[in-house]
Amino acid sequence: MRNLNIKKLLCALAFALLMLISSYMTVESLHRSHPEWPVWTFWAVTLIFFTLSSWGLNLLLESLDRNKRVEGRLPKMIGGLLLLVFFWIGFSFPTNTHTFFYKSEVKDILIKELVGVNDALGQISDQKFLKDHVQLVESKHKRAVEEAFSNYKNEVLRFKKPGDGPEAAKLWRKVELALGVDTLHRPPIQFAKNRKSLETYLNQRAEQVAIALVTKQRMLVSSFDRFKTKEVKRIKRLRRDLDSIKISLTHDPRRAMKEPTPNTLHLLQESHSTIERYNEMIKQGVKDLKKNGLGDGLDDSKNQIEIGNGVSEIQKLTHVVDTWKAYFQGAYKGKGFVYWIMLSLLIDIAGFFMFVFAFGKDEDEF
Repeated sequence: MRNLNIKKLLCALAFALLMLISSYMTVESLHRSHPEWPVWTFWAVTLIFFTLSSWGLNLLLESLDRNKRVEGRLPKMIGGLLLLVFFWIGFSFPTNTHTFFYKSEVKDILIKELVGVNDALGQISDQKFLKDHVQLVESKHKRAVEEAFSNYKNEVLRFKKPGDGPEAAKLWRKVELALGVDTLHRPPIQFAKNRKSLETYLNQRAEQVAIALVTKQRMLVSSFDRFKTKEVKRIKRLRRDLDSIKISLTHDPRRAMKEPTPNTLHLLQESHSTIERYNEMIKQGVKDLKKNGLGDGLDDSKNQIEIGNGVSEIQKLTHVVDTWKAYFQGAYKGKGFVYWIMLSLLIDIAGFFMFVFAFGKDEDEF
């Protein structure tokens, strides 16, 4: 009898230890997902749920014992299964796995995201795509306008019938279309006594077209210019701050256990928002070019920057549901997620059986 009591006491102590380990992991997971809630509430709920899960296994094993008569075998089986499914599989087990995985991978995932986001911001800061678009506007648009004006000029200076007649008016309309304007005022040509006066008139029109061309080109690249003006300084600051966090993590790995801090999450979210604004600007810019007949062959999707679908990876890692979703989607292949699943199962199941041995067996059955 004394040996039995000692064994039960040891099992009870083992149960208490395993329950504390499991509950600590659960509390960590829940508090990380909901930092606004007080920690003591998580501890209270978690300890109760773990005890109920243990009792559920005890009921299930009792209902499956064919060596003794059990009253209410079926209700105990159903009740035990429900307790295990709801309080363990639906609560304790996934949160434990989440915390184990988080602690093992938070540094690598955070550094990877910091580097990826920083590189994406660097691509935007380099302005290569914006420069390419501006060059496209300046070359293709200018070439089209110059060609249209050259045809108009040749018509006005035609050898046999110089002047600004109906055919010249049609060609002037083509100049307007090439510029992308509705109308461009063209004073009528006064009676020209010689070719020189016609050339003077055409020089005035050429100056008029050049001014209109510059104005139109500025409008076409305005979405790019607005982005460049508003975002470049912000991007430089973001890159500097993100790099500072990465350097700190590299020199002090223990800092990863305190991450992500609110400041880190804010910087990452601001970075993702900046990238989204850049992508929207690219869409609008290409749309404007195509509307003016200058976007042939352009594909805005090829020039957009896709990283995390606008959502911070480390932000998802802090939430137990998002972490499991990512796992089932194959996001954590090769990162040992299954190992942490097995460890969580081992701790919880061992704790449940310690409960059964300590509180669910009489002397003859131990």
